[in-house]
Formats: sequence, C-alpha cells, structure tokens
Amino acid sequence: MRFVLAILLTALFGLMIHQFLPWWSIVLGGFLTGVMIKMKSIPAFLAALIGGVLLWGSMALWTNFDNEGILAARIGELFGGIGESGILSVTALLGGIYAAFGALTGNLLRQLVINDMG
Repeated sequence: MRFVLAILLTALFGLMIHQFLPWWSIVLGGFLTGVMIKMKSIPAFLAALIGGVLLWGSMALWTNFDNEGILAARIGELFGGIGESGILSVTALLGGIYAAFGALTGNLLRQLVINDMG
C-alpha cells in the first residue's frame, strides 16, 4: 500500500510543484515523498521512478497531442532520428530517473535524521 501511495504522491507533488518551478520540480516531488513515507531505499527509488515516468510521460503525451506531434518529431530528428515515440519515451524515462534520485535522497535523509530503519 505504501508503494502505491508513494507512486501517487510523487506524481501529485511533482505536478503541484511544477506550477511554480521549472522542470526540476519533479526532483522535489520525489524528495518530499521520500521524506514523508517510511520505506526502504530500493522500494522508495522504484516507486518514485514509476511516478515520475507516469507524470512526465503523460505530460509529454498531452503536449504531443496539443501540437499534433510536430515538436516531438522534430526533436526526435535532432537526436539521431529516434522519432516521435522515441523522444516521448526518453522524456518519460528522464522524469522517472529525476524523481527516483530525489526520492532516494529524501529517503536517506529520513533514515539519517530519524534513524527509523534500524
């Protein structure tokens, strides 16, 4: 249950903070989740990875639909011709990695300060 909650909170915090801060707000969303939810390090990392992939993937897909795929296709061509779906996948994966490292940092800070993983 904590794992699913961590996924949802990472995406929710990332989305809320993104209204006020630039692209790196997903890192803060993962960090807050890592601090708030008591989990071991690897599950916290994986939950934030999934939450970040879901958030950034859905945001990239939404933007892609908004501009009829023109931007993703052009950026994909710039990066060696990986195409529209490739650039959307890379974007989602990067969001997940950023969130995961933020959550790992928050989780390790929680363990250091609270010492609750004994």
